[in-house]
Amino acid sequence: MIFWFYLIINVVLIVHSLVSVTFCEVNNVIYFDAFNPQLCNKNDFELDTKIKTEDVKLIYIYSFKLVATCCSSTTLTFSNLKHSDQNYIIFTFEEIHLLYFFIQTRFNDSRITLEEGGRPDNLFVSMGCFNNEEYCRTEVLDHQRPTIAFNNQGLHLFSNIDQRWWLSFHRDSTMLYSPYLFIDGTTYQNPTFQFFSGTNFGDVEFSYLRYLFSGNEFTQIPTIQWEFSPQLDLKVKVVCKRTISTSIHSLKRFFMLTISYDENLINENTLCGCVTNSNYINNDKTTFDISDCQFNSSYLDLDLTKLTKDNNNNIEINIFINKWYTLLITNYQTYIFKSSLNVIYFEKLELQQNKSLIFEINCIVNNLVITSPANFTFKNSLTINNFIAMNEDYSDLILFLIQGSLNDKTNTLTVCGHRGVMKSHTERVCKCMYEYNYYSYPNSPNGPSLSDCENYSSTPSLILAINNNNYTTTISKIWEKIILNMDNVTLISTSQNIISTTYCDINSRVIVNGEFHIQNVHFHQNAKIAVYNNGYLGLSHIYFDDTFNNINQNGIVEIFGDNGLFNFDDNYGMTLSTSQNQIECFEFISFEKEKDRNLQIFTMSLYLGRKILRICPIEYNYDIGCILEHRDMSVYTSYRKVLHCPITNVNTTIFIETNEMIQNIGFDGTFNQNVTTLKFTKTKESNSIFKDTITSNVIYIANESIDNSNITLFNQNIKLFIGEKYGFNTSNDTKINDVVFNDKQNCTALFIDKTNSTCKYCKNSYLLKNQCYNYDDNCMLPNDTNIITKVCEWCPVTFYFYKYQCVKCSSHCLRCVKNSCVLCDSGYLLILQNGVSICDAPNNTILAKHNLIMKCKDRYYSNYSKCVNCDKNCLVCENENNCTICDNKFILQNRGCLSQLNANLTDNTNIISCLQGFYFHFNYSECLSCKTKVGESCERCTQTNCEKCKNGVYIKIVHVKMKRRLDA
Repeated sequence: MIFWFYLIINVVLIVHSLVSVTFCEVNNVIYFDAFNPQLCNKNDFELDTKIKTEDVKLIYIYSFKLVATCCSSTTLTFSNLKHSDQNYIIFTFEEIHLLYFFIQTRFNDSRITLEEGGRPDNLFVSMGCFNNEEYCRTEVLDHQRPTIAFNNQGLHLFSNIDQRWWLSFHRDSTMLYSPYLFIDGTTYQNPTFQFFSGTNFGDVEFSYLRYLFSGNEFTQIPTIQWEFSPQLDLKVKVVCKRTISTSIHSLKRFFMLTISYDENLINENTLCGCVTNSNYINNDKTTFDISDCQFNSSYLDLDLTKLTKDNNNNIEINIFINKWYTLLITNYQTYIFKSSLNVIYFEKLELQQNKSLIFEINCIVNNLVITSPANFTFKNSLTINNFIAMNEDYSDLILFLIQGSLNDKTNTLTVCGHRGVMKSHTERVCKCMYEYNYYSYPNSPNGPSLSDCENYSSTPSLILAINNNNYTTTISKIWEKIILNMDNVTLISTSQNIISTTYCDINSRVIVNGEFHIQNVHFHQNAKIAVYNNGYLGLSHIYFDDTFNNINQNGIVEIFGDNGLFNFDDNYGMTLSTSQNQIECFEFISFEKEKDRNLQIFTMSLYLGRKILRICPIEYNYDIGCILEHRDMSVYTSYRKVLHCPITNVNTTIFIETNEMIQNIGFDGTFNQNVTTLKFTKTKESNSIFKDTITSNVIYIANESIDNSNITLFNQNIKLFIGEKYGFNTSNDTKINDVVFNDKQNCTALFIDKTNSTCKYCKNSYLLKNQCYNYDDNCMLPNDTNIITKVCEWCPVTFYFYKYQCVKCSSHCLRCVKNSCVLCDSGYLLILQNGVSICDAPNNTILAKHNLIMKCKDRYYSNYSKCVNCDKNCLVCENENNCTICDNKFILQNRGCLSQLNANLTDNTNIISCLQGFYFHFNYSECLSCKTKVGESCERCTQTNCEKCKNGVYIKIVHVKMKRRLDA
């Protein structure tokens, strides 16, 4: 047993020789314990230890200097809970970087002293134990209070017991600001301030020199100790006490005030402001002369009333302290908040009359108080936790402007455009009135200035009220609602821009020149939308609020031209509903041109002829009627107020109410001729079916129509077909008549009486027993007329006409009546033979005319009834005693013919030539012998010479002599 005791003592001695009880730093904690001297870290501090005696007790005095190399962290803890003796701790500082200093001590009679020197500015100092540590003191004796030197280095003191802080306080008038001092804790704090000689609080109430410190709701008014003659005219007062939603603790501000100051003028909001003389609200000691504005800003008011405005009455604020209780600003000036920070917080922000703010930073407001609309603009987001309205009704007012998002946790406010309004707002406050080609804005007294109607990004929640006949936009615009206050409104969007709205009630005429989309459209009785060429209309949810009765009239929507477009927007879903009173079908959309697309997407809709969308709530009606009032059936303008006409399918009936029309398109429907007479021109090969409802009428087929076409009549029709160029023929069965017309048919007036047809007039032919027969081939019309005759009126020569034919006259007869000739051919005379006039050829006749012999052969003359012989030597005579031309060798003399001796040829008055051997003697005018003149051998001579002698005789001078032949 003794052995074991000594053994234990020996072990203890050995262990104690290896360790030393001292202060060391481990993991940023300085504490008192047994350490291996080689492992004890004292790099961050220097320690000086002294011992003194008080009341016969040994007291250790530890002086710690935190050196410049301190610290590896911004947090440092000092703990001497394991020290077994009373001790005093003194901390001095070199220039170090430390934010948080936690001190734990054991004995209630131990004193802790913090010197100022190089102590970090605004250091947070906590004294106490917060994790149930053992031996931590729970009270402080009166003479061992923690002592804090306070001059110009800020401090935040905190404890979970009443530390009864002792503040050795000094301030002189040369200081430009009051350092930060905050006495904090989770229980009552009863500090004492010891004012050193030279401390100066100035002469101005509520100046920064009068600021003493700040605390929470547990911090009590301190005890004052004057080192010098006490200033009995000053006392400590709480001039501000604030509670905020983000903290369970309130804030108190303690000021030195003159005792004589009227306490009735002091309350918990007397001085909660932070006044700045700079437009830059920096997070340092340069911005405010009271430093708690930097650290307790969320409890305090940012007072901007001392700032100077620019020439535009604006004050620009660059803010880097972003938590404030509220703002204090001047009327009629605009404050513009800018910051590189993400957000600014306000415990309370009050909208007041004549106040103007612009936030270019996200804004969070715990309590938004409305006393009046204000010219507040939030360019970024706004978050509201609570809403306080000082008036019962703000529903007809624009409260503020917001260009970012609104997050109202009270669900009281909303945004239209850039306008902050009550969720229960009237329609007026969200309107953009468009009139005189400009936007105007709703009046909101004391409210913000508006410009959001021009901004495309803000209009989706705005209401466009159009008070103009034209609305034009050069950018795409989306509206919450469009209100049409004019009877006729034209919407114009240029280029590829779009006009779009979530809601629109239509009870007037709207013209679309551009692109127009409506998600929810309500059509009323007078609604009309016209989409012109290159326009586009898109609809999603369609509601017909009234009863419509426009069957076979223009649709509620009219789409013009090849490029006018309509479609259902399925991006938002599609619905279509009609009034409960709507029973009959009605026309929804009329297209001028056929559109090859599927629009029959609702159970009650019919897409007919690719030109009309009809709505039939109960029973389908496929019949289409078009009233034609002008000539050209291919264009809608020819019809009575119906854009979709003509539709060419079999269910269409065109009611003809014009006296002239042209069928120039293919058409499978039927015509109903509602006029008595109609000029019908058919230029397109197609069906032409007539189902007339009037008793009888006339249709004239124009010459310009195509040849060899047809018209079909149902048997109830009574119709007269008339043509000029074209004739008609028909075939019929029990139901219809098919009338063919072409230029080969001769019946130019065909009467249809139900199933019977009769021809009433023929061209180039004759009508006999209701049919046309061709004239005789020789039957001709006069060349100078276009008269269409019913009988043959003229025949060529040698024929006579009789009714519808030409009959041959007798031989050599040019004109005759029946079998009696009235005019004979040349050389023939009419004679009566067996009571009938015929043509006979008289002897020696050359020309007979008008039944008279006009000329006879030579040696005859006419006595008009026969040719009579002239005198025997007369060739042509007038009668038997009067010759005009004599025969050769005779000369006319005394109307008779005198023979000329030896003459060979005469010209009725003179001898032209004599017989051979004779010559003409001019003096005697007779033929004399050559022999007696020039000799017996002369065969031909003139009055003076022989021209030819007999063989073997030559001519010598005048006389003829014999000459021997040369070959003799």
